[in-house]
Amino acid sequence: MLTILKLYREGFNEKVSIGESIEYLGEKYIIIRILEINKLYFSKSISLTVRVLVQKVGALSDYYNCKREVIVDNRYDQSKDDKRIIKIGDIIFPEKGIAYEVVSINRFRYEFVDLVVEYSVRLIVPWSKEEINEALKDERRSTFKVLEGGKV
Repeated sequence: MLTILKLYREGFNEKVSIGESIEYLGEKYIIIRILEINKLYFSKSISLTVRVLVQKVGALSDYYNCKREVIVDNRYDQSKDDKRIIKIGDIIFPEKGIAYEVVSINRFRYEFVDLVVEYSVRLIVPWSKEEINEALKDERRSTFKVLEGGKV
């Protein structure tokens, strides 16, 4: 299952990387994409918010039944103007846990007051169980400390 989370990092020693695991609401997730980094300007120290695409560890995805590339129409009611227009590179979730990346805007048209935009989107393939386990193993290895030992 894929989802987007927003992380907060403060200080010069903080980092975020693909393959890193994070805990959220008692569940473990692996970061599979970094989507956006924003600097918070009204902070006492360096502060960043980071939007990431994460995959829940142990959750199986039904993405095999999904098409790799599809055309999606999105309707925006121009009289309300309350919905942000999707841009190229945005991640959308037409089904729960299944993510697509917008690769192009093909056309747009008006139907009365609705703006109808046609997008081409590409499936984001979740990491395999092996890839997730390898990332978790690498993360565990990086936390080990080498202790000086005496000769026996």
